[in-house]
Amino acid sequence: MFRALIWKDVRLNRLPLIFAAAMVVVSYAVVVFQFSMDPVVKAGTWNRVLVTIIFAASVASHAVSQFTLSVLAGNLVASERVDRSAEFLAYTPASRGTILRAKAVLLAAVALGLMLLHLCGMLISLVFATDMPKPTTGTSTATIWILFASITAYGFCGAGIGWLASCILSSNSSAVLFAIVTPALVPIATILSMQVIDRHESEQTVRVAAWCALGLAGFLWGTKHYLGRVET
Repeated sequence: MFRALIWKDVRLNRLPLIFAAAMVVVSYAVVVFQFSMDPVVKAGTWNRVLVTIIFAASVASHAVSQFTLSVLAGNLVASERVDRSAEFLAYTPASRGTILRAKAVLLAAVALGLMLLHLCGMLISLVFATDMPKPTTGTSTATIWILFASITAYGFCGAGIGWLASCILSSNSSAVLFAIVTPALVPIATILSMQVIDRHESEQTVRVAAWCALGLAGFLWGTKHYLGRVET
């Protein structure tokens, strides 16, 4: 039953999943094209060119993937209300907890798969950058991982808000909109808050913490609401 629910969610969310895969391919393709047009990059050794492209493409694709995770999270539950399949599921032997757990497994699997893909790309580029100063970008290794963590926190927030909106709303388009807009508003709120208390040195930490807190709250609140909701 659980496996059948997962495959049902894969079929129902095939467009967001295809979109996520397409954005990965497009991100890498765009970076390759941009660097192939850069005479400075082309003048370097093949190792330098390859490492630079892999690193830049991995970072760019990871950033774009956070947007696609928001789309997937916002579509997971609300789309079943749009096509009325939520009513059918209410009469099946599967419990609401099992239904929601299958959706969580799909979302987590996609998020983890994308993160590992991009993380491996970044690690490979750093490990094999033998003929250039490490790390590849000329910045400190700590800065690179802070950037990666910040991007991941942004996506976690979008996915959490998308999950919440999808569990509450009956429109997947509205849920996706909330998932996309909310993380983008956090930096604005952080800047305004830091200006009020005049503590700009901790702005990035507060921003990442806010993303994580909102994402976690979204997942918890959405789950609680879905388990107690009566589909009509």
